[in-house]
Amino acid sequence: MPRLLALLALCSLLPAGTGAAPVSARTPVPLTSIHMVTARVGWAIGGARNPVVLRTTDGGHNWTRILAAAVGAGAFVDSRSARVAATHGYGSRTVQLYRTDDAGVHWNHSMLTVPAMSTGSILQLDFPTRSQGWLLAGVTPGMGHLVYSLWHSTDGGSHWTEVADDTEARRSRDAFPGCNCIDALTQGISFRSGGNGWVTGEPFATNPPWIYVTHNAGQTWSAQRLPRDGGRVVVVTHDPVFVGGGTGYLPVQLNPPGLHRAIVAAYVTRNGGRTWMRRPPIAVTQPAASDALGLTDSFVGSDGWLALDGRLWRSTDGARHWHALGHPANWPSDVSELQFLNVSVGFALPYLSSTRAPTYLLETTDGGRTWMRVSAYRS
Repeated sequence: MPRLLALLALCSLLPAGTGAAPVSARTPVPLTSIHMVTARVGWAIGGARNPVVLRTTDGGHNWTRILAAAVGAGAFVDSRSARVAATHGYGSRTVQLYRTDDAGVHWNHSMLTVPAMSTGSILQLDFPTRSQGWLLAGVTPGMGHLVYSLWHSTDGGSHWTEVADDTEARRSRDAFPGCNCIDALTQGISFRSGGNGWVTGEPFATNPPWIYVTHNAGQTWSAQRLPRDGGRVVVVTHDPVFVGGGTGYLPVQLNPPGLHRAIVAAYVTRNGGRTWMRRPPIAVTQPAASDALGLTDSFVGSDGWLALDGRLWRSTDGARHWHALGHPANWPSDVSELQFLNVSVGFALPYLSSTRAPTYLLETTDGGRTWMRVSAYRS
């Protein structure tokens, strides 16, 4: 498959309020992703068949649909800025890029043609700042091998440059492998300002998991080794979370000592991700017929939360020790997202099933000890 050049054509500015509509009280709108900026202002992607971008200014009680598009991925920078990637039909290799810096009143629109896209495609978008962003586009044709191309933008998503790829035709020098993965890089890409970034992969068959790092905006990648924990081997890596001052956390799942058991932990860095230190793990007993999504996490400073199989843990000392919060009131059997804004206020998105997404949020104001259901939102 020959390498294609990007179609970098900035299209016209969309009219004010494009796709904006208040949510009425009729049909429940399932959410697939949330990003709360403050206790009141946040973004979400919702809709089972035709995902749209939603925004709230009252903590999730009411939502406004601000972009109607076949949303594949979203990056929400702050309370006013969002970057959205949308697909362009069955089998298309065209990605639609939308961006707003005025809370969705106006959207700019551009298009990108990528070599590694088809039906069943993977889109992942990450914007650590308003201007710097990365797009991972690819497809898993079979046997866990991801065919991908990685793109970089320095102007908020108007123009894109391909920085790495691993397609059927070629593999760029020092790219991360594409790859030995389950669910095609479920944890995906994570970048910081300055061009430092990570990509994590889940293992496929007997191959080990991996984490690759770049220090030049994705042009070259090198593998990072994680220290073993008591002889246990990491089997799932999640994208690292940085909390400032070079401190970051890397949640992992380790190979269990027996059937229906999970070992979860968080590695810690104090030097911006150059090296990682292991922290004591948590042993979790899983039901025999567990349908759990897996580990969900959130970190704020030296405080952290881990959720798995309806259980919730908290650390207040940089992941050195964890104490169980158990099964708090209103806490679901599983969550797809967990996000804390500070040591007290946090939000969780319940996971019900692959065919039935939740139509409500959970909110805590006491660090996760108790949770309240935010009123349902409907469209």
